[in-house]
Amino acid sequence: MSSLCEHGQQQPVLVVRAGSGDGIERYVLIDGYARVAALAELAWLLRELIEGHAIAQRDLGAMVGRSASWVSRRLGLIEALPEVVEQALRAGRLPA
Repeated sequence: MSSLCEHGQQQPVLVVRAGSGDGIERYVLIDGYARVAALAELAWLLRELIEGHAIAQRDLGAMVGRSASWVSRRLGLIEALPEVVEQALRAGRLPA
């Protein structure tokens, strides 16, 4: 996670298209589980620092070498998740 904070994602994740038969495109993550998990944890860490420690997005972005917009986009990813999905992700019952 520290590398992601410092340098951003350097390697892409690998996904393959999965046939679902219902007309909805789905993808299966083949490689990059640790990166996806670290990015999810980073987003929750950002949220905790903002909500629990009253750090402004602009200041937090500067702390991790990113813009306030970058912080906002990460927060948007996790804020869109229903609570039950977040709990399943954190418990490892649902893959990131």
